[in-house]
Amino acid sequence: MRFILSIDTEADFWKYIQSPFGSLSKSYKVKWHLNRLRGYFRYAKDREGIVQIVDFLKKNKIPANFNVVAHLYLKQCNGWPHFNEQKPNASWFFKKDWYYWDKGGDFKSKPGLYVGDFFEKHSRNRLFDFGIHNFAHECLSLENQAISDSIVSAAVSAAKSLGIRPVSASAPFNITEDIKSPETLYNSLKKSGIQIVRYMGYEDYPGGFSHAFRMVKPFKKHGLLMINGSNYFEGTNSIEKINSVILDIKNNLDKKEEVYCLCCHDFTFKSIKNLQTIFNEVLKWREEGKIKIITMKNLVK
Repeated sequence: MRFILSIDTEADFWKYIQSPFGSLSKSYKVKWHLNRLRGYFRYAKDREGIVQIVDFLKKNKIPANFNVVAHLYLKQCNGWPHFNEQKPNASWFFKKDWYYWDKGGDFKSKPGLYVGDFFEKHSRNRLFDFGIHNFAHECLSLENQAISDSIVSAAVSAAKSLGIRPVSASAPFNITEDIKSPETLYNSLKKSGIQIVRYMGYEDYPGGFSHAFRMVKPFKKHGLLMINGSNYFEGTNSIEKINSVILDIKNNLDKKEEVYCLCCHDFTFKSIKNLQTIFNEVLKWREEGKIKIITMKNLVK
């Protein structure tokens, strides 16, 4: 089995991002604020999650794909705009969106929003593949083409400022395409040199979504290579969820053409116990020759 660990890397951005899911509900904003408060106690602070994950992966020689909210590639900034990007204009934004708080800073004063020093240190490690998760966790399939282009360009420019040339991307909220304008994000990614997208399905916003975790053979769509997310877990999940992930991987070990893409977020890893539990089994299967752990870059010919 070809196996990819794909980590959406957001550090402290989880405290500020808004989601289009449920945005039409009157109670959504209240729930959003309550979830943020709850997260302060459950989630890793600053860059604690990504540091723990990288240390574990290096120790065990485990390749991984990090799709990074690209603002985190910066070592410092003076606030918006960063690379001449346009502000998002989606109707579901709160009045105080994530650009409201971006007044500038650096990795010393705000280590959870500027992680460029850390990524620069690890950028040449062949175990790791660094992609983008848009610039500031924007949902670009719901924007017009010009805004989408400018934000993806800014994300890639931020990565390149560290000498990183990303070839992969994952979309915030797993929203890669909306049926009203399915190629918006894909066009932007292709223009900026992205070749691989972690895919979860399409949506008809705000009416419904067709997202599904599944293990399939990589496929081409709109000129990009699509890797479907196969399963997910978080550092905060119960042991029951972790055992179900392990069983799912085990049940697919005999598949050769497909790619098993296991997804997670770095900021949930206040503890890496769940990561250790899963990879106790994955590394055994690797030793037995049943699993080959790769990155997104390994799929680029």
